[in-house]
Amino acid sequence: MHREARLAVLRKNIKYRGSTFSPDGSRVIYVARQRERSFLVDGDKESARYEEVNLPNFLSDGTCYYYTVRREGRWYLLMGADELDGGYESLRDVSASPDGRTFAYTFWENNRDYVRIAGTRCGNEFDGAWSPRFSPDGRTSAYVANKGLQFFIMKGDAPLRTFEQVLFPVFSPDGRVAYPARRGDRWFLEVEEEIVTPEYDAIEHPVFSANGRTMAYAAERAGIWFAVFKGREGSGYTLVTELALNPQGTRLAYRGASQAEHLVVDDVPGTPFELVLEPVWSPDGSRLAFIGDTPRERRLYVGGKKSDPLLEIRSHRFTTDGSGVEFGALQGKELWWKVMPVEA
Repeated sequence: MHREARLAVLRKNIKYRGSTFSPDGSRVIYVARQRERSFLVDGDKESARYEEVNLPNFLSDGTCYYYTVRREGRWYLLMGADELDGGYESLRDVSASPDGRTFAYTFWENNRDYVRIAGTRCGNEFDGAWSPRFSPDGRTSAYVANKGLQFFIMKGDAPLRTFEQVLFPVFSPDGRVAYPARRGDRWFLEVEEEIVTPEYDAIEHPVFSANGRTMAYAAERAGIWFAVFKGREGSGYTLVTELALNPQGTRLAYRGASQAEHLVVDDVPGTPFELVLEPVWSPDGSRLAFIGDTPRERRLYVGGKKSDPLLEIRSHRFTTDGSGVEFGALQGKELWWKVMPVEA
């Protein structure tokens, strides 16, 4: 387990716009704004100043970080101080392959969306292409494309079946791709061109367990949303998001909202909150950590324990042995890497 450490103190006379912590919790980079310009602060170093800077992402090994900036009305992709690509009206959906050697993103050019993967512009033969994703092993990718009113998923170089609408793809741990699709007014979930669910008024947020054996998703019927897990429909809410399966694929947690928000575990709602975010399971699948907001404070909750009130919580995760939860936090004007022990 890492030790707690204060990683940065916010500079004076700036507006804080958010932070990103390295995977090992030893480093933090934050976005600051001053005199109508935005920039990154990394330790005692500042980036160049731009019209706008989006939050950076670290590569999985924590060695470098990438981010997008707007300069003279155009968007660019940077790695550290190096410009990788840009000059577009928009640039979004940026992701890195697991080995950090390849980037995928959506950009807007000539009044349409394109996808660029490994420096190659994809979607030239389509009317649009967007939302690229890498497979867990990084060997292939998938994205949404359309020709006229026909929408489909491109997996690698192969188009999958066409529909009247599809949403962004999600990869399973073993590289299968799942996506919500619509024919007429009915939605369903496909996995590798096989329909695997009943039809609903809407369907969103498919998730796989870490072992790839089970899947869950949110569905809507007549204005009521519910989670579907192992073929069973859960209780109804006005909103169901933040679905999280435990690593073993035996339990489901999610954010269920009606008049208040709850962390719902195994279809049982917990304490009401103003906002519930980012449930994360322990390695053995027995505990959950999540962010909960009340009208006056934000805390991290693990079982019956809770953190001190914090302005911001990021990147929370259980330690490998499950004995604690590590997370980044903004406490006053200080950015910390925190460790909260978990009761045995």
